[in-house]
Amino acid sequence: MIYFRNNGDVREKYFITFDKEGLEKLQVQVAKRCGEQSIVKSECKYSYIPRSESLHHKYDKDEYHYIDEVHYELSGNKGTEWDHYDEYEVDLYNCSYKDYFCPPLVSFIEKMLCHDNDVYSAIFSQNFQRLCHFPKVKEKLMKLQQEIAVVSQEYLKTRQKKVEELNKEYDELTKKEGDIEKRIKEVNAWTSKMKKVLLKMDKEHVARMKELNDRLKYLLSIEKLNENQEDSSNYINTLLGLVDIKLIDTISLEEIERVRSFQSEEIPEQEMQLLKKN
Repeated sequence: MIYFRNNGDVREKYFITFDKEGLEKLQVQVAKRCGEQSIVKSECKYSYIPRSESLHHKYDKDEYHYIDEVHYELSGNKGTEWDHYDEYEVDLYNCSYKDYFCPPLVSFIEKMLCHDNDVYSAIFSQNFQRLCHFPKVKEKLMKLQQEIAVVSQEYLKTRQKKVEELNKEYDELTKKEGDIEKRIKEVNAWTSKMKKVLLKMDKEHVARMKELNDRLKYLLSIEKLNENQEDSSNYINTLLGLVDIKLIDTISLEEIERVRSFQSEEIPEQEMQLLKKN
């Protein structure tokens, strides 16, 4: 494969080959050793049962998942299928399998195998190591627990500050003089405002904490499965060793522009003016 890239004021031309069988083997190794493993159980139609040892691309999230150890059996329940305009009954199956949420390295390998030139922009990048980073479950758990603590602390501080602000408003109200009925209405309005403000804050916090706790429960449920999860960045050198990248030629960007200008049927305005003078 030929790959071009701009490097400073020159354009470089590379000839790239790779070990296809080696990349396919490495892709499975990275998926199973470094991926985030979970057990998926569902009841589905036979046509929806995934194959073992298969890679799936979730386009909506741009994620790759490797599926393995698929088991299924009849559930005893029935579902429906459509054949053109007719509906008919089909058997449902209890299905279970291992799902490995794959690191970015698996995606890079897939792009290489599909001859997607864009992947080499990432490989040449100084950030390739960072682009390949995939946090392990232990790392995610630690980070999430820290986030939960911070969110709780910030909520308490923000709520306390808001209560203090509202209490100041109340103090100002009680210092006012004038019609007693007007003052009662103002105090009632303040009470209603305080309830609404604090209720809104409390609801938002509860919703946020539920989201974080649901994520925490999921990570805790797969922690045991992933206790031997490896760091995918350890396989970067193995990947690069399966790819042969040879620089075969270079040309200056200025020279490229000259050739483009030479081949163009349009004459630049400055040259046109000189031609008219002559």
